[in-house]
This record gives sequence, structure tokens and C-alpha cells, in this order.
Amino acid sequence: MAHIKTFSYKNLIVKISLIVAIVLLTITALKAEEPVFKFFLTMSPQTLNPAHFYGTETTYLVSNLFRGLYRVDSKRGIIPEGAEKCDWDGLKLKCTLNKNVKWSDGVAVKAQDYERAFRHLINPESKSREVAHLLKLKNAKKILEGSLKPEALGVIAQNDFNLIFEFDVKDPEFIARLTSTVLVPWRVLPDIKKATEKDIEILVNGPYKLKVFNNKKAYLVKNEFYPFGNPSRPDVEIYYVEESSTGQNLFDLGKIDLVHQLVTAFIPKYKDKDMFNVLFSRFDYIGFGPELEGNIHFRKALVMSVDYKELKKLIYASGMPGCPSLTDTYIDKRQCYVFDVKTAQKELKKVPKELLEKKLTIKFSRASGEELSRIIEWYQNQWKKNLGVNIQIEMIEQGMYLQDLKTNTPALFRKGVVLDRPTCLSALETFQKDNVDNFIKFSNKNYETILKKLEFSENEKEKKKLCSAGIKILMDEYRIIPQGVLHYTMLKSDRFEGIEFNELNQLNLSNLRSIQVKVEKKAQ
Repeated sequence: MAHIKTFSYKNLIVKISLIVAIVLLTITALKAEEPVFKFFLTMSPQTLNPAHFYGTETTYLVSNLFRGLYRVDSKRGIIPEGAEKCDWDGLKLKCTLNKNVKWSDGVAVKAQDYERAFRHLINPESKSREVAHLLKLKNAKKILEGSLKPEALGVIAQNDFNLIFEFDVKDPEFIARLTSTVLVPWRVLPDIKKATEKDIEILVNGPYKLKVFNNKKAYLVKNEFYPFGNPSRPDVEIYYVEESSTGQNLFDLGKIDLVHQLVTAFIPKYKDKDMFNVLFSRFDYIGFGPELEGNIHFRKALVMSVDYKELKKLIYASGMPGCPSLTDTYIDKRQCYVFDVKTAQKELKKVPKELLEKKLTIKFSRASGEELSRIIEWYQNQWKKNLGVNIQIEMIEQGMYLQDLKTNTPALFRKGVVLDRPTCLSALETFQKDNVDNFIKFSNKNYETILKKLEFSENEKEKKKLCSAGIKILMDEYRIIPQGVLHYTMLKSDRFEGIEFNELNQLNLSNLRSIQVKVEKKAQ
């Protein structure tokens, strides 16, 4: 009997071991089959240093790694995330942090992490492009001038979960500024100037953390300590592909799950299938440089000789080109240019012959791709057909293009303006007299007065009126051709849901979920 019992016991151990092995193999197989959400960027991020986050596509990555005190929700607008609330008290903004927000190692995000990050941004050695967000903070300008150290900045960690911002001048837009992907906390600031494989060790507080990060791709896995969104969100893989058309082909082959800007020529191919549109708050425009500054008649002729309705159809636009790019949430009256060839030709007759005989060029960035090239060629054709004016086209590398705009602004150029916060002032301050991005060299006292009022207004109706008035001044002087309310047509696979783009073109994947997994769970 003892022999039989021993044999049965061993047999039971073997069976249990076999069952365990099968379960482990099954779990491994299931994990291997779990869908991974894949998409592409046309350029790889050059750095994960918060002082140098730059470019719309870079935010698709960093906004899912880092989160600040507030963010812009596609439905609810500006909402708190790292903060429970922030309240004004004179020239102070007092913020209570959300204690549930943690770093990817489980440690709570503290007020000192914001203090550290903001000091890093204001440090002149950081050379941050986004330092304008901090200029009204106490001592900010003196720090940038070098007369005070970054530690003097009006950002004070009162204790672990209470943060105070002190201002030299009140900034009613500061909470809107806090939605920027730059104004995020940091536990340990990176020393690196360029992105490296070591960046996967960086602590993050967003819905995802890095598993792989190199010059070919980024692989993200969920940050299990992130308290919002879908706790079972799938992994994310981001490839770097130089041409959007290549990404589109990868989508057709089922290799990726999202194309974030479909080339308009291909819209008929996908109509009513995998497409969806996202409206963005931007202020893209065709600008007239200093060479044409002195002749309003030429500018008016160029503006009125363009058939905007035809362009709208050509690019499947949501808004009308020739109208402001801002949506109706920002303005109370929409002013638009009209297509009027007779008036355009009359205006052209008032233009000096020597100006008409000049070789004029419209320039734009190569980074904008084939889509914009097609639009610029259309403008060129309109001016030739309706006015007999020959405008040359020059597409140049992004860095050289930006340098040209700053030092030798062309007669005509096309510029995209991405808002860094969801306000009208973010758009209109582009043309402020001393703004470094005021490439049309616009200077108007009434315009400056309107911007000053807009800067300090806290009344939404008044802000809409001021916004419309500012745009009217720009357009009455025919200094720009606004490109209308803009959207991206996107493609999404039917394997995932919960992808959210807000009006600033920031991508939020915290609610991402696999439809395949969802269906499998229901079946079980």
C-alpha cells in the first residue's frame, strides 16, 4: 500500500507540474497575442529635456509620458490632472496637488518636482523656446537677464502637496498655459542634450513609460501607477517614418493602426471607411513680407484674386480658406476675404511697374510635405491666371526656412501657427510688435491696445469681441491670408478605441483600449 501511495503522490506532482506548465505557456501565448497599438511620426524626438520639447509630433510621445497640473480635454476643455485645484489670491496662484498622481516607481509627485522643473526652464543656460509661459512670474525677467538665480523664481513648494506661484503682474491665462507639454514636473532632470537609449530609465508620471527608445522607434508600456483612464490600456509602438505616404502604405498593410494626417488626394479612397476628422485651433496663414509692406494695393490684389471656394473643395477643408483659422469658440464675428477678380485687377493697376517687374517668391518649409506643396502650386496658378502675376515657388529645409523668415523674410511665405494654449491671445500675439515670430513685421497701435486688453481680460464675451477686432485689423490691412478652420483627416484601425486628440493637436492615449480584448472578454 505504501508503494502505491508513493506512486500516486509522484504521479500527482507530475500532473500538477504539467498543468502549471500549460497554464504558463498559455499565459505567455496570450501575452504575445495581445494587440499593440502602432503609429508613426515623421521625425524622431531629439531630446526628452523639458526645456526643449518642440514640434507637434513630439508632443504625441511626450504628452503620454509626462502630465502637468492641467490638460486640455477634447470634450471638457481645460481640466485639472496633477492638481486638485488652483485658486487665485491677488498676485498668487495657490495649487493643491492630487496625491494620487505618482511617478512610474510609485512615489507621489510632489510640489518640489514642479519647483525643480520650472527653475530648469527659466535658467538662461536651458535656452528654452517656451520660456514665454513664465515671464509674468516673480523675478522671471531678472533671472533671464542674469541678475538673479533661478532659485528666485516665484514658484514655491510650500510643502509636499501645496504649490504657490507668485507673479509680478497677474496672468489670467496662466492656468491655460499650464496645459503646455513643457510645464511638467521632473524628479531628476536629464543632463542629456539629445535623445539616447538611456532615456528609458527616466521617471515619468503619464499613462505610459518607456521600454525601448532609440532613433528607430519608441515602445511604451503602461505606467501602472497612473491613476486615470483605462487601467488595461495596451502597449504602444511608435515608428519614425520620413514620408507620410509610407505611413499610409503601412496602414493599408495592417502594420500600423493610426495615420494622423491623411493626404487629401487619398480621401476619396477611404471615405466612409476608416476616416475621422479632428478640428484644431491654429492660425496658419500666408504672409506678406516687408518687400510688400509698402503697397496695400498689391497685397489686396493677391488676396482677392484667389477662389477660396475652389480651394476648399480641393483640400476637403472644414472651414473656408480666406477666413480666420480659429473656431467659433474664440470669436464673435467671422471676417472672410472674398474672391473678386474685377476688384483685384483694378487694385493691380495701382501697383508701380517696378514692383510688378520684380522677381517675387513664395517660400515654405519642406517639412510640410507634398500636401502643402500642392496648395502653394494652386495659389501660384490662381495669381497667374487671374492677375498675370508670376510668383516663383521655393520649398526649403525647415531650419533654413526658419532662418530666412528671421533674417531675410521673403515677399510671400506660408507659416503654420500651432497654439501653445487654448486662447485667442496665443494666436494673435504672433503678430505683436516685438514678437520674434512676427515675420510680417506688423506694427499697429490699435492692434497692440487690443492685445493688452485681451491679455488681462477675464470676461469670455469681451475676449471674443477683442479677438474678432484684432483679426479685423490684420485683415483690413491685407497683411495675411488666413487659411480657414483646419482639421486633419485621420485613419484608425478597427482594433482600438479611446484615441483622443484635443484642439491643440495633443494626443491622449490614457483611455486607449483594444476592441479585440474587449470582445474576447465578452465572449468568455
